[in-house]
Amino acid sequence: LHNLLTVQNLYRLRCIMELVKIIKSREPRPLYLTLNVSQRNNNRFVTTEPSIYFSYKAPWLWNSFRKIPVIDNFGLDSDENLIKSLLKRSLLDAQKVDTENWCKNNFVEFSKVLMEIKTPSNSI
Repeated sequence: LHNLLTVQNLYRLRCIMELVKIIKSREPRPLYLTLNVSQRNNNRFVTTEPSIYFSYKAPWLWNSFRKIPVIDNFGLDSDENLIKSLLKRSLLDAQKVDTENWCKNNFVEFSKVLMEIKTPSNSI
């Protein structure tokens, strides 16, 4: 079985990774200023009105990704490569849920099963 992401999941991967880069670098500044990190939990975002724009979609996708219990150990301050690796594995696992009959869940959920996740300092 190939480990290629579908277009829908590539979009989700790219949105979240761009969001992480923007938060870490605080650039581009105008876009950074539209993002609202939660004051209660600095690894979550307060989302705006639902829309098709990045300033809503990326934080919403990040919050959805963070709902995976194992992901609670990691956050916006984690290494970008670690986040990308976890995210890609989650998307690939969700995509493989039902390969015989593609269904909506192959593209709208993050896999809740991530194997052998170690401490953030270890590689996956």
